[in-house]
Amino acid sequence: MKTFARLIRRYVLATAGIILVVVALLLGMTIYAGVRYNGASDSVQKVGALAEALHPTADGLQWDAAHTPAEWMHGYAWAMVLDEDGNVIWQQDLPEALNHRYTASDIAVFSRWYLADYPVQCWAADYGLFVAAEPVNSQWKYNITAPQARMEAMVGGLLPVAVLLLAVVLVQLRRRCGLRAAVWFAISQLAVSVWFVPHQVQYFTCFMIAYAGCAWVLAKPRRSDVLCLGLLVLGTATAFCDLLVTPIITLGLPLTCWLLEPQQRLRGGVPQCALAVGGSLCWGTGYALCWAGKWALAGAVTSNNVLADALHQAEVRTTADTWHGMELTWRNIFIFLYDTLNSHHLFWPALAVLAVLIALFILSIRSKTALVRALPLALTTCMTPAWFVLLRTHSIQHGWFTWRALGLTVFAGLAFLYYACDLRAARRRLQKGSI
Repeated sequence: MKTFARLIRRYVLATAGIILVVVALLLGMTIYAGVRYNGASDSVQKVGALAEALHPTADGLQWDAAHTPAEWMHGYAWAMVLDEDGNVIWQQDLPEALNHRYTASDIAVFSRWYLADYPVQCWAADYGLFVAAEPVNSQWKYNITAPQARMEAMVGGLLPVAVLLLAVVLVQLRRRCGLRAAVWFAISQLAVSVWFVPHQVQYFTCFMIAYAGCAWVLAKPRRSDVLCLGLLVLGTATAFCDLLVTPIITLGLPLTCWLLEPQQRLRGGVPQCALAVGGSLCWGTGYALCWAGKWALAGAVTSNNVLADALHQAEVRTTADTWHGMELTWRNIFIFLYDTLNSHHLFWPALAVLAVLIALFILSIRSKTALVRALPLALTTCMTPAWFVLLRTHSIQHGWFTWRALGLTVFAGLAFLYYACDLRAARRRLQKGSI
């Protein structure tokens, strides 16, 4: 009983510590940016004022005569009005590529985020939905909206923190798992342009939590029960700080580092697969409990059914929706991939390359024992693709940043291929078959 109480106490303290450190960093950068950055120009009209300045006339919608159209649109790139069916019934300076019908799903996405990289704002008027877009890279939007320059000033100061944590992980990997593991990790992070992470709050929290988890795992040998407790803490901290961008890396990167330690490599095999699955369940438990807890608390404080909205958002992210007018069913996704590759005459070459790689992998397997021992690394390699499948709508619609979770696949995949395969084995098999 005392041991259980001690574990719970360590879990609560560790979770609170991680959350406080992340919040303190973000708060410090916010204050720094607020002192350094003077804010946006007050000369830009609010979207509500713009919508009210547009009046229906016999000739269609017209701007109020108090200002010229150029003066009304000062600070904005373009504007349009959509009717109930999503058709464009009025526009000013709207790019030709954006002048088309929009589905309800399209409107739901761009009203909250971006439309073709333009930060947009919407206003429901009697004549339809007024949409105004500011220039690309002028505003940062997520659950809050802020001037892009302010966010860049804030997160630019986080670069030393990111570099320090990454350096600590690389040094510890070199010390505990060997030079190869450190090289694999460096390649995986360079492949996903890790240098860009400090410049976007969306990326910062998950990457920093993942790096901190790796550093903790590699600080000293961790028993499996301690690892599971640590993953529970990481899952909780991720759910608290994450903006649903790349949360899977806070599970996969620390777990892969643990699997690469010599004592774990000697065990390997099916038992380690069971530990990897158990650790993943612990991470998922922490993530789910914190996610549900914060929405339940928000509902109790605001007296609104916030949890129902959260469940609806989760359903949207895990079920078929639309992307550029295409319903995201698996059939449509495969047809889209085929049509895209085939239009560039790449489908059959890509299929041939895939067949060759599969054959090369089979031929180069060191042995059945080596393959079974490397299976835990295969599990972590598949975590990101599995996450993409589970959240295919969100992953596709926001693919411009969710793809960075593939750094986990690169890291674990390189380790799996090294321990499971050897090109010399393929050469020997080919030579033996030709005799």
